[in-house]
Amino acid sequence: LFRSPNIYGMAATLCFAFLLSFTSMRLREKNELPVVELIALFFLLATIYITYSRTSWLACIVAVFIVFAFFLRSKRAIQAAGVLLTVLGTMFVFDIFSFRERVQYSTDLSPTSSGTARLEIWKANWKMFLDHPLFGVGYWQNTQLLTKYSDHIRPDELQAHAHNQYIQFLAGSGIIGLILYLCILCAILTYFFRNFIKAKDDTIKTMALCGLLVFSAYAIESLTDSPLDVREIRDFLMVFAGICVGTIVAQKSRLSKSAE
Repeated sequence: LFRSPNIYGMAATLCFAFLLSFTSMRLREKNELPVVELIALFFLLATIYITYSRTSWLACIVAVFIVFAFFLRSKRAIQAAGVLLTVLGTMFVFDIFSFRERVQYSTDLSPTSSGTARLEIWKANWKMFLDHPLFGVGYWQNTQLLTKYSDHIRPDELQAHAHNQYIQFLAGSGIIGLILYLCILCAILTYFFRNFIKAKDDTIKTMALCGLLVFSAYAIESLTDSPLDVREIRDFLMVFAGICVGTIVAQKSRLSKSAE
């Protein structure tokens, strides 16, 4: 179903973010310990970790700390945040499951490292943007122009996307395309954030948090990859967005009718 572990890691991260909201809301609102959901979250995290997708790791951590930020008054949330930081610190110090090695690999700029290759691709796409600042070279046409803008791109990267969703839009669609994309992404995040903050109904609040965490995770994944260009990621985004928005709208309609 997935072309690479990295794609699976990003898709599983969206599922993790979606499930995390249900678990956190039950812990906060009902003071319940959802054992089954916690086990599911653990296995999702385990499989995401095995993919060694650092951007997926970061997206999971950001999703968790967004929950902590909203539920800061909860003693359990503060305790859980402390435990998480302790676990991450211990894994890094003692290099458990090669965690420190993988994190440090991010700073490896040797000629054969993935970081060096990604920087070359970023530089090439940035040059494309400078040559075509308003409307870009055409979305995904940037993949055909890598050799023209760089002499250091390896043959296996000739059809590579920009490895950054924002740079992908910048090079392919110019500053106008990037601004439109960011406006849409910010509008989606704002919609879920406002519904979460203002809602008094638990269903609306939970689904708003679901949407907020999923799209926040997606925004983080976009820093080192182009998830919108991957069918599996797009499918998950559309499914989760449909579930969240559909439930919020239906619940609001139900509540307004009952109020009448």
